[in-house]
Amino acid sequence: MSSTSLAPYLGPGSVLSLRPDSPVKCYKGDSVLKAAKLMTEKRVGCVIVIDPSTNRICGLATSKDLAFRVVANSLNPTNTPIEAIMTSDPYISYMNTSANDALKLMVSKKVRHLPLIDQNNIVEGMLNITKCFYHAMVRLEKMALEAKKLQVTFDDLNKTSDALNLDVDNYNHGNNTNNNN
Repeated sequence: MSSTSLAPYLGPGSVLSLRPDSPVKCYKGDSVLKAAKLMTEKRVGCVIVIDPSTNRICGLATSKDLAFRVVANSLNPTNTPIEAIMTSDPYISYMNTSANDALKLMVSKKVRHLPLIDQNNIVEGMLNITKCFYHAMVRLEKMALEAKKLQVTFDDLNKTSDALNLDVDNYNHGNNTNNNN
């Protein structure tokens, strides 16, 4: 994804804050074997399937699809087109969708991969729910660490404040004693 093509989508709370991957694409006539090799080469769990006549997304195929629909059914990966095992018309989200809405869609529809399309319906990114939750956990851990540091600072301030109050009390008590003599 180029930074210039993403400029209109940047901002707090945007779907880009979820760090989508660049989409890995193949054509619907490509063999399952070719798609599997592409997934292995790019180290991804999902490929976007493109209809060459429209150059638009027509489906997606995951490593789970390869296991359940190809291997479990003893299909020949060399002769089986990816179109035969892909999920047709997958859920998609636009690049200007909020991060919250994209995650809600993934959780409510129980999808692990969500293609992100631009205003021209071209796939520009891919969300992976596992990666999204991983990054959320990392952010939570950082927030917890910062909260712990803040608590230590408050505790130190309270100790200092208590010590100053004791000094003031001792000072006032000492002055009151001297004034009584």
